[in-house]
Amino acid sequence: MTFVQVVVLLAILGSSGLAVYLAGRWTVPEGHVGVVRQIRGPAHGDPRFRRVTPYQARGIHAATLPAGRTAWLMPGFCTVEFVPWVRIPEGRIGLVTALEGSRRPAERPFGMPVECDDFQDGVAFLCGGGEQGRQVATLPGGASYRINALLFEIETVPRTYVPPGTVGLVLAGAGLPLPPGRPFARYVACDDFQDGAAFLRGGGERGRQPAILPGGAHYDINRALFEVITTEDADMRNDENAARQLREIAIPPRHAGVVITSAGVEPGEGEPVGPRIEGHDGYRLPWVFLERGGRRGVQRETLPEDSVHPLNPWFAAVMPIPVRPLTVRWGHGAGDLELPPIELVVEGGAPLRPRLAQTLRVPPEAAPGLVAEFGGLREADRDCLGGLLEDRLTIRRFAADVLGPVVAACFAEFAAGAAVLEPAMGTAGVRARLEYRIGEALRVWGVEAIRMDFAGFEAVRYGAAVPAGSFASFGQGLGLPAVDDDRVQDEYVDRDDDQ
Repeated sequence: MTFVQVVVLLAILGSSGLAVYLAGRWTVPEGHVGVVRQIRGPAHGDPRFRRVTPYQARGIHAATLPAGRTAWLMPGFCTVEFVPWVRIPEGRIGLVTALEGSRRPAERPFGMPVECDDFQDGVAFLCGGGEQGRQVATLPGGASYRINALLFEIETVPRTYVPPGTVGLVLAGAGLPLPPGRPFARYVACDDFQDGAAFLRGGGERGRQPAILPGGAHYDINRALFEVITTEDADMRNDENAARQLREIAIPPRHAGVVITSAGVEPGEGEPVGPRIEGHDGYRLPWVFLERGGRRGVQRETLPEDSVHPLNPWFAAVMPIPVRPLTVRWGHGAGDLELPPIELVVEGGAPLRPRLAQTLRVPPEAAPGLVAEFGGLREADRDCLGGLLEDRLTIRRFAADVLGPVVAACFAEFAAGAAVLEPAMGTAGVRARLEYRIGEALRVWGVEAIRMDFAGFEAVRYGAAVPAGSFASFGQGLGLPAVDDDRVQDEYVDRDDDQ
């Protein structure tokens, strides 16, 4: 071979080699990854991976080519697809679905976490036992991820936000089945439901969760695993009751918050009020209350006045009961509560009505007993109502059922034993007897009798006030009106029946 022939041959080989080199040279642009598809070569033989493989074998490679670098692959054996990085904006998270991986148990709809650098290392995911399907782990927002789009699908969703002054309720869509008859799943610490893997590994159960999400914060929660109910959801459905129940419980000044739980040990006969249970942090930890044998229904421990409590409305309802002095008045006039007037008939005289008012106070420790006995919350409602309950019937029923009969009986006895009521009532002994009877009736319920105000009698038909000793002017000072028509007790409709 001549020199010229050698030179020509080298030139041909060089140009062919250059062409081959250039044909196999791949440079991934910035902001992308290179996904390699090998179309020739041996198969990997691993039955777990049908499309995407962690090996250097035929199929889609789990490993990607990084941006800004040049790689050489055998021409005709491989192709490269440039895929943009996955960008998760601020205020959103990424939900991940693996298109390849090991089979997961049928009872578990989510793949458990595998160390794979936020799904950027596909080889580590597959070789580490990563499972096919939806993943329990999420991608935080405000970052870009170099993810193989042929191995993982990413869906971006908003972070979960619970507005200030409210709570978020959580239902788990995966986990162990909830045992029959138990209204709540068992509590599992899982970073406010942001660590779905900890929830599942810790034996979390499906259904209603006892823990709530405090307001005024965002949460990176996998909404495919957990359903979160907030006031924003209630507003979208125009559900005012749900929105009310999701607000924090604010106990007004001079009130005690009586708590009614919807879960716990069933109370026994003669146990209208549940005993104190330690350690539940003012009913904020329902699981502690339940684990320590707390009873369902009205609770002995009340919430203090002028306080705020983020409670789970599925677990507890709170009824504020006034603990300030309250005035109960028989007939029209200024006061907090109004009972039907008492009519007395004395032989040979016109019907008379005593002008009477009783001031009382319900201590916080007595409030649960009154709610249990006289509260307007029906037993059938206790499993569905929650949050702050406005119930004006409790004190009204207590006054009507306890004070009313005692006072009426006292005056009936006086009327039966006295031809003229004014002198009878004017004696200190009779007044003391009435005060004693009222005080005894209130003490049975732990209620304080502060003051009884008696201002004489008034004639039903003629409106002429009959003074009772020195109390006549006191009665006028209270603004007690004289009755000047034939109105009878029917005008004082029992408002309990209406409500």
